[in-house]
Amino acid sequence: MAKVKKISSKKTASSEPAAKEGFPTLKKMTAARNKFAEENGSKILTASKIKELIKSMGLHSGAEFTDALAKEVYLLVGKAAKRTIGNDRKTVNPKDL
Repeated sequence: MAKVKKISSKKTASSEPAAKEGFPTLKKMTAARNKFAEENGSKILTASKIKELIKSMGLHSGAEFTDALAKEVYLLVGKAAKRTIGNDRKTVNPKDL
């Protein structure tokens, strides 16, 4: 299982806006993402489908490619969630990517 880079939730008061009512805090979102990643690892992606896609391109995938890709997905979802809250929404949309 790939280790997911934990996002530090230690920020100065000026760099992190106050939590909006009804929205999760950055610290809570980060903790939830880290817990999910620890419990599920690369299960968020279907390794066989990823390997099939790479094979269809005439390439081979390294042993740890799926884990590294899952790590990137976790980070991307975290950024999208942060943007969603910044825009006073609770629904993460494609435009948040």
